[in-house]
Amino acid sequence: MGIAARMRSEAFDLGIAQPNAFRPALLLRLGGAHQRLGYGRDGRSILLTDRAEATPELLEKHDVEYHLNLIGKVCDASQTPRDLVLEPGPGTPEAALRVLEQHGLSQEQRQGAPIIAICPGAAAGTAKR
Repeated sequence: MGIAARMRSEAFDLGIAQPNAFRPALLLRLGGAHQRLGYGRDGRSILLTDRAEATPELLEKHDVEYHLNLIGKVCDASQTPRDLVLEPGPGTPEAALRVLEQHGLSQEQRQGAPIIAICPGAAAGTAKR
């Protein structure tokens, strides 16, 4: 069963089209969501029943504020925490130590010094950088 068919079987009252791409809005439409909320950009306005405006001021803000603005159209998002929290998955610290040791950076050699990793690229989209 495809995504749209599974959505239709659930009979959603509301769907929020995120990210800003045509496909999420199309899936909400094909999936039968009665109310479809999203930013009316990128050729998807026709698929939405409710459109939020991406004002120039909003576009200057961080993506978190941009997406919370949309969520705020249907519920109170004002108290939503803005802190970025990254929780490592099970076994991640051990796997990271193994990689460091493979590259000659054992715990003894590092002497407890902090490690900073930078990943400057992204496959697509500036929001991923």
